Amino acid sequence: MTKLNIIKQIKGLELKTIFLIKVLPYIKKSEKNLNIDRLNRKYHGVHGEQSVSKYPYVDRPSIMLTIAFHERGLPIADFNGAFQLSTMQSQAFAKDEERVSTNNAFIQPIRYKRKNLTVKTKAEATKILINKHKVAYGVKYIQDGHVYKRTLRKKL
Repeated sequence: MTKLNIIKQIKGLELKTIFLIKVLPYIKKSEKNLNIDRLNRKYHGVHGEQSVSKYPYVDRPSIMLTIAFHERGLPIADFNGAFQLSTMQSQAFAKDEERVSTNNAFIQPIRYKRKNLTVKTKAEATKILINKHKVAYGVKYIQDGHVYKRTLRKKL
């Protein structure tokens, strides 16, 4: 094994550790997995706002691909779990046979209930502003060709 391969493995382990410790808890908190019975709860949430499930209809090419990948040696397992190099019928942001966008899951339920929430349409966030303590305090965005900066009045 070359020095470069060892460095790549170490960096890969570091990224996986960072993901498991820092990112995964937030993903689990937001996920409401409706097919959790076949998945490892270590990697999936069930009480969040974003519904995740399998579509009730699975087309023939999708089944054929899953079988073909399995025949080529990939295990049938949750590729959003411990082993990403696997195959299965994928899940989507869906509930009751319909796609659920992040807007539908997170914003719509609270949009008119929270006085401290402003929704900008036809705007693109360009940067989350983060202070020296690594805490978000605002956002920069573009709307109608103009750059805007908005900051929080209270702690996030």
